[in-house]
Amino acid sequence: MQSLKALNDHISNFEFRGAETFLSAYPYPLAIGCLYLLVVYTLKRFMKDRQRIPVKSISLIHNFNMFAISIICLCGMTKAVVDTLYKHGIRDGSEILFCDKNRLQAKGPLMFWIYAFYLSKFYELFDTVLILLRKSNLVFLHIYHHWITMILCIVSLRSAIPYQWSATIMNALVHIPMYYYYLCSILNINIWWKRLITIFQIAQFCIDITFCLISLYWQHYVALPAGRSCSSWEIPWANPFSLLVVFSYLLLFLEFYFRTYKRRKNAKKFAAEASEASCKKD
Repeated sequence: MQSLKALNDHISNFEFRGAETFLSAYPYPLAIGCLYLLVVYTLKRFMKDRQRIPVKSISLIHNFNMFAISIICLCGMTKAVVDTLYKHGIRDGSEILFCDKNRLQAKGPLMFWIYAFYLSKFYELFDTVLILLRKSNLVFLHIYHHWITMILCIVSLRSAIPYQWSATIMNALVHIPMYYYYLCSILNINIWWKRLITIFQIAQFCIDITFCLISLYWQHYVALPAGRSCSSWEIPWANPFSLLVVFSYLLLFLEFYFRTYKRRKNAKKFAAEASEASCKKD
């Protein structure tokens, strides 16, 4: 009970202090990102002419950890958002969530869970190592998404982008069925709704872009006319960078969806028609 109270006090009193907070100075994620790309290149070459390494037990533990982390962060962030709206009211609470001109998000549970989810991005890089060790198909989308998301998270934190809570909530929400699917796949349990995860991811990016546009509207049509500015506009490139990255996600995942599912469907249709034609010929 004592430890739970201490944890709750830490979450309630948490304050993000920019570069002073652990792993929040820009050199850390940039260096780890470069190391990640180097490890991917080196390990891929190392495994090229070698047999796959069985990592079933490690994969089970890793994917379960990511599944649990996603649930915990989702619950924590959702509660923090609801508490913000309840404490400050719908209008003032919405101002904090989309503009935050007084930088209230820098303190308290909401920022703690956003920051915790950022830290999980470092652990999430282990996904790629496991893929390479078992010699599964590693696509550009996977590498790019893991690498740039870590950068996007720290830019959002350091520039105080107010709507970053929505992106982290959506990302955690997508990760729950995704890592559950990975767990089932390792255990050879058939899951029919894999395709829906990709659709969910595409929907996630559309929601992220919508929330970004709401924040931009708040800045230009609510905050500025009142002689104030939303928190993230002190760094003018942060919002365009965020929007550009999410838009790149959307395009890449759309390409992945049509390449993976539509072509597969057309291939099955072609095979069925060829088989039918062959039967008629016989």
